[in-house]
Amino acid sequence: MVITTFAAAMAHHRYFLPLLGLLTLTAGPWATRAQAQTVQFSVVSLTVLESAGIQNIGLTWGSTPWPGGSITVDWALSPGTTEGAAPNDFTAVPAYAATLTITPPVNSTSMPLAIRVDPTDDLLIDGTNTLTFTITAVPVGMFIGGSAVCTMTIADVNAPPTVFGQGDLVIVGVNANNQVCSGVMSQDEVSFFCFQDITPNTTIDLTDCGYEYANAGQWGDNEGAVRMTRTGPAIPAGTVITFRMNNTAGSTNVSGAAPDAFWTCTRFTSFGNALNLNVNGDQIFFMQSALPLATAWTNPGGASNATYNGTVLYGFSTNGSWLSFQGSTGHSGLPPGMPCYSMGPSATTDWSKYIGPLTITTQRGWLIRIDDPLNWTSYTSCANYNAGLPNWLTAPVLPITPGGFIPGLWTGAKTNDWFDCRNWDDARVPVATTSVLIDQTSLQSCVVGGGGTAVCNDLTVRTNGVSRFLFLNAASTLNAGGTVVVERTGGTGLMGIDVTAGSSFLCDEISVNGVNVGTPDARFQSAAPANTVTVLSDVNIMPGGLLDMSNGVVGGTITVGGDWNNTAAETNFDEIGSTVVMNATGNQGILPTGFTEVFSTLRINKPAGDIILGDPVRVNTNLDLLQGRIFSAPGLTLGPTATATNASDLSFVHGPLQKIGLTDLTYPVGKGNSLRTARLQGLTGAGTDAFTVEYFAADPQATFGNTLDATLDHISSCEYWIIDRSAGTPNATVVLSWDTPESCGVTALPDLRVARWDGALWLDRGNGATTGTVVSGTVATAVQQTAFSPWTLASVSTQNPLPVELLHFTARPEGDRVRLDWATASERNNAFFTVERSADNAQFAALLEVDGAGDSQQHLAYSAYDEAPLPGTSYYRLRQTDHDGTSTVSAAVPVQFRDAGALPVLYTADGTLWLRPGVASGAWAEVLDASGRAVRRFRAADAAAIPVPVDGLRPGAYLIRFDGGTEVLRFLR
Repeated sequence: MVITTFAAAMAHHRYFLPLLGLLTLTAGPWATRAQAQTVQFSVVSLTVLESAGIQNIGLTWGSTPWPGGSITVDWALSPGTTEGAAPNDFTAVPAYAATLTITPPVNSTSMPLAIRVDPTDDLLIDGTNTLTFTITAVPVGMFIGGSAVCTMTIADVNAPPTVFGQGDLVIVGVNANNQVCSGVMSQDEVSFFCFQDITPNTTIDLTDCGYEYANAGQWGDNEGAVRMTRTGPAIPAGTVITFRMNNTAGSTNVSGAAPDAFWTCTRFTSFGNALNLNVNGDQIFFMQSALPLATAWTNPGGASNATYNGTVLYGFSTNGSWLSFQGSTGHSGLPPGMPCYSMGPSATTDWSKYIGPLTITTQRGWLIRIDDPLNWTSYTSCANYNAGLPNWLTAPVLPITPGGFIPGLWTGAKTNDWFDCRNWDDARVPVATTSVLIDQTSLQSCVVGGGGTAVCNDLTVRTNGVSRFLFLNAASTLNAGGTVVVERTGGTGLMGIDVTAGSSFLCDEISVNGVNVGTPDARFQSAAPANTVTVLSDVNIMPGGLLDMSNGVVGGTITVGGDWNNTAAETNFDEIGSTVVMNATGNQGILPTGFTEVFSTLRINKPAGDIILGDPVRVNTNLDLLQGRIFSAPGLTLGPTATATNASDLSFVHGPLQKIGLTDLTYPVGKGNSLRTARLQGLTGAGTDAFTVEYFAADPQATFGNTLDATLDHISSCEYWIIDRSAGTPNATVVLSWDTPESCGVTALPDLRVARWDGALWLDRGNGATTGTVVSGTVATAVQQTAFSPWTLASVSTQNPLPVELLHFTARPEGDRVRLDWATASERNNAFFTVERSADNAQFAALLEVDGAGDSQQHLAYSAYDEAPLPGTSYYRLRQTDHDGTSTVSAAVPVQFRDAGALPVLYTADGTLWLRPGVASGAWAEVLDASGRAVRRFRAADAAAIPVPVDGLRPGAYLIRFDGGTEVLRFLR
């Protein structure tokens, strides 16, 4: 080894020494004069926070007294840095100038307060401010030393503390036993870096307590927990930080070792021990909570039942495994959602370090690198750990590609498994709030398998190139709380979502949309019978999209909670063998666009609301009517082999229903809230023939007239059916039904008939057979029918009233008011009664109103009073009004008032002569013929009206005379 030295006024000397070991040279009192007169800054770098207080920048020139003269210092400011009180950045003595002239005192050896800078809190978020001082000139005989530049960095304190999420921090080295190397008892080191800048006042919580030490979902509390708070300037993202842990309690438990020591440590007081990593196995967790120290942890204490109220950012286990419920400080379970935010060696070791690539990559790239065990090595001692590269204590800044990662973006980087966090751009398996995108940028399709349950918010499977699929198999589940979109925007080939093998799929809304209109290239498929697909809102089938529920004989089932929208074509829904269940609590539309939508099985099972058809619909297998009506105005058709089942007053077709083919069918039609079936049986014709049936809850006499076949006494005034051929010329036996109260009363089944309107009169089509009772049943035509048109129930006798029946309406004085009484045998759709009054039996006005019973098949009695009768004779009548506004009026009833009370009154109602006596109860009355002979004698009763016994009287004029001859009434027979 050759060492050459230089000294003033000395010859050059060359020494030859054998290299035996470490050689250290130190300066001694023999330093030269030139070296002693070197002018330089006493400090070359200062980093302080705003409002840190006055910072002194000194000059020094050795031990030689200052000979006189000045020092020139250039002063540069970083862009945006200004001098002055807040909101400026600093004040200084001397004041800022681009060039300073500093004159030290003569004979001084240093100038400690050459420049004094007071950083100011400008109350702005403005990053760092830099002040650079450079010595540019000194007096003759003096020299500029090596420390001629001093840089002062003023760090912003107004930026909000950094908030981390999982994936924003990773551990790259753990030295769980540094005692041998440092000589400090139980000393450990942990190195990590962040993908965000760490601003001043940012907090990071640490614990070495085990998760699920003893209790599910809770932490142990017999180790340490501290909060680290950043007190220095911001640490740039990517900077490797090392915390050093000593087995001491309180503020010295954990400290910053690199890149600086500007951290404070505060212990969570409910944890009694220091944070310290055990040898031969332990764990450490990095965490963050927005809550203060007192509430970040909920720890009743002593029972290993602590709860952390924040986010667990990253975990490291030195024993190579995550095991819950071990009751050991050397083991821990892994908190939920952390497979990609944790690391550990393959076997227990106290020294582990990341040694993988250090080249620039994205945040996700770094996470994947650090998650790979092949990029880690374990050491046998702290010396080997410290000697191994990288040396994290040098605080290298690892390069990160800007932009971070996209939550919910499927990459398929490692496998096709949805539940493998390495396959997601943010290295996080989606949670219920994550919107998922699977597109052409991924390396492979995605599989939800293993019987697991996947969740997300919106789900989009979209490509403009290579085909990608999302597969559900092995009885797995995917619950998407938002909208699902299957979409090809370009390119060719089939892509989409396939649900198989008894799996379950749930979403709010689904849309399928492709680019190939002729052959759909975007598909949602669920063909297996054991699959379950639930759509809470709309199903949207668009051009190029295919909803495939077919598996031949028995396909998949899809439950729909919104509208069914098909803007493509009938072939874009593959329905063979499938079941579509409509189950919303409000109205739902089945809305094809300009074509007939075809279903295999259509099940209506709605707690409330109806189905509204926007265009024709056809059902080929089964129309299952459990709850909810179908408003079928555009047309509803059952195919040749289709059936209709489970219809009731809760669920039926509210409109026309067509059936193709020759199989018998009870048509589940009705109106309002009533199922009113009609059946066609014994059909003959061609297999393509069809009938259409619709029910109407209205008076057929008002629509078609009341001209009857000679054998008929009357027809219904309550309801009728339109039963007509809609294809071909089929024939069939027609079976009509009756029900109570919709049919307005059936009393004699043998007298019932089926009647058909032929355009001129109602024809008697016979009674081929009846079923049921007077409450409900059916009646068939006598023979197969060959002509069709409107149909209704009829009777060959006065039995089977069929319309609403008013038994009587009476009016009589009672004191100073008039009592009104009436009764009904049945009511149908009856909204209310109105009593009307007139003084001349011509102009009537409403007097009072009484609610009707709606629908009734029993005797009901009503009464009311006219509190202010008209003087003399007045007339009352009863108007009955239906819910649809139609009304009927009874005959008028006269009442006469005089000073002594009311006079007897005769009137006719329902073919009977009635007498309102107007005399005391028990008085006798006689009916006299034209010769004055008494032909009838009867007694007045205490009733509103009594019938006059006129049966058997010859036509002619008669008188009614009361005892004493005081009252005489005349009538014609």
